[in-house]
Amino acid sequence: MGNVGSSAENRRHHERTDTRVTARFLYAGRWIAGQISDISAGGAKIDVGEPVERHTAITLCIDQFGEYEGEIVWSSGGAVGVKFSEDPQVMSEVAVAVALHGTA
Repeated sequence: MGNVGSSAENRRHHERTDTRVTARFLYAGRWIAGQISDISAGGAKIDVGEPVERHTAITLCIDQFGEYEGEIVWSSGGAVGVKFSEDPQVMSEVAVAVALHGTA
């Protein structure tokens, strides 16, 4: 039997919602543009066109919705995973709003 519990999907505590929302994040003193491909109360996957170091604190700006603190927890193939540092209840509301009203 494989180690099913080790996959990222099984470690998630919050349901993710697919979306295509333009965003940017402040990383190493400069803004990097990207597109959120999924979001939850706990974090987001952002497609970016360049490598980004893991374990780096960022400020994510989602136009129309605000700025949110987080950390890059993984980076691979032009995408990054962000874990939000904000209150999960607040981020749950943001995730719903982005999914319902976000525009690319």
